[in-house]
Amino acid sequence: VFFFRNQNLISLDGLQGVTSIEGSLTLKNSEIQSVSALSGISKVFTLWLAGNAKLASLHGLENIHHVSSVVWVEANPALESLAGLRGLQQLGSLVVRSNPKLASLDGLEGVEVVDSIIRDLPGRAGNW
Repeated sequence: VFFFRNQNLISLDGLQGVTSIEGSLTLKNSEIQSVSALSGISKVFTLWLAGNAKLASLHGLENIHHVSSVVWVEANPALESLAGLRGLQQLGSLVVRSNPKLASLDGLEGVEVVDSIIRDLPGRAGNW
């Protein structure tokens, strides 16, 4: 499922029945303000959220427990929290960078298995 540079798409309503995505869920350079319509998804291969100027919260992604490949969260200037990923337990890699309002990785405490982490949090140093 790939949403890319679709400035007319402001809602993901209609996707409430989706429970699993065998490939990637990509939301890039959109006007989406909420991902709450994706609350039925529990498994996805890749989760890519990048360049979404109005996305302030990941509420709606709490039921995703397994991401086989990578969770990529980059250049979402309004994003303040990863709390919507609190259900995540296993993922391949995590990339979090260039999200100026995101000050911590809080919300990822439930992750039990991760292969690699790349993160860039403004004004923060050290490990998560």
